[in-house]
Amino acid sequence: MLLLALLVLLAAVVVGLTLWGYGAWKPLPTPDPPGGTISVGEHHHLHVTEMPGEDPPVVFIHGLPGSIRDWDGVQPLLGDRHRIAIDRPGFADTGGSAMTMREQADVIADGLRALSIERALLVGHSYGGTVALAVARRHPELVGGIVLGAPMGGGRGMPLAMRNEARALLLVTVPGIGDLIRRTVGWGITKLVVRQAFVRAFSPTPVAPSYAAYAYGQTLRVDTLRSLYANRVDFNRDFGWLDRHLEEVTVPVGIVRAMDDAMVGSWSAVGLRDYLPNVVSFQECDGGHMIPITRPETIAEAIGAVTAAMEHPDASSGRRGGDDLLR
Repeated sequence: MLLLALLVLLAAVVVGLTLWGYGAWKPLPTPDPPGGTISVGEHHHLHVTEMPGEDPPVVFIHGLPGSIRDWDGVQPLLGDRHRIAIDRPGFADTGGSAMTMREQADVIADGLRALSIERALLVGHSYGGTVALAVARRHPELVGGIVLGAPMGGGRGMPLAMRNEARALLLVTVPGIGDLIRRTVGWGITKLVVRQAFVRAFSPTPVAPSYAAYAYGQTLRVDTLRSLYANRVDFNRDFGWLDRHLEEVTVPVGIVRAMDDAMVGSWSAVGLRDYLPNVVSFQECDGGHMIPITRPETIAEAIGAVTAAMEHPDASSGRRGGDDLLR
């Protein structure tokens, strides 16, 4: 009788959690997306915004997860510059299946061709900076300079525990069983994990209200969750490939390091400064990982430094991070 009672109680709990989860797991409201969608080749599309202006064009690539809106504070600081922002494949309003770093780089490169963009200045935050480097390595004719904000990479791998956590969290995106998990105990766990990640990304400052207004809803989309955790699982393979090819990225590069970064740490920015052959600006700023939102003026300064190096390549060619760089 005791066993039967326990089974009945367990069944009641599962049913209760399922009913609760179905009511609770609802897409959080997000503002209407800016910009529009462009077709890329026969099988892909990208959600982009574009503001015509002076060349060289500045192309913004968000982090992990992130979206176009992460650059809302930076773009107005660039005046009349030609500006493009992209939701990476698998994320935000682009959505779609998860892609590796190199696959994303190829789709973004095709998107730049579709927009008739040449010799762009790519600005990438965190993982988006790594994607920018991959675009420059695989499609050098499209890239004239790069700015890396709180970048990932630089010769370090992601710990096994973090990759195993990502493998476990991928379960919530599997059709069928993932739907069941999300709509029972998984919805609360997933929301908690995402919320803690955002707190850590902004630390030591609170999560910006402007960011929370759209980021939670976008991140909890199934496409974004799948791409987020798949990119973490593939981190070491993708970054290992890129580290072996950094010497081939010879365009001017600016790096902005967040001194209080709890997500990446100082080793990544310093490692990339030491690996890349043409670092023309290395700046350090207070604050946490989300510097496009908390320190947009520092990103804008780095864009200015790289733009100058693109306009006068002989003055910057061959420089590597050191005491002569901007601080």
